[in-house]
Amino acid sequence: MAVGEDPLDRAVSIAREDGHSPDQAGWPELAETTRERVRRIVRPGEPVEAVHDRAGGADDGSRTFVSTRVVVPALRAAIEGPDVAVDRVRLDVEDTVLRSVRIDVVARWDEHLPSLGDRVIAIAGEVLTDLLGPRAVPVTVHVVDLTVEDPRA
Repeated sequence: MAVGEDPLDRAVSIAREDGHSPDQAGWPELAETTRERVRRIVRPGEPVEAVHDRAGGADDGSRTFVSTRVVVPALRAAIEGPDVAVDRVRLDVEDTVLRSVRIDVVARWDEHLPSLGDRVIAIAGEVLTDLLGPRAVPVTVHVVDLTVEDPRA
């Protein structure tokens, strides 16, 4: 597997090469098993520098870092509800500075998607400010699937 290649995409490619297709009986079970296994992959966290307002603007040289392994679950927990589930969170961290956030979500089919996206962005902004301090970080939301059931199921 190439560095940076998505493990789930690779697993789907292998399954299809082995003759499996989405139309075949058993495909949903195979797909769900693959997703569960991929989600259990432990990735090392990256440090993200937190910004704190210091009295009088003085810089005492101290720095605080928060692991991406803390940021991602905090975003998931704050965003998920009966109308939306987080499929994936991608943090773009460069030299310990969070540059951007992409959140892929699964939504209920009857949700007004622009409003849902605005709400997810607002929640993400609050979580990022709580964890990392006041810093403008672009957050994008991508709806990757729709469901008639609870998207967390």
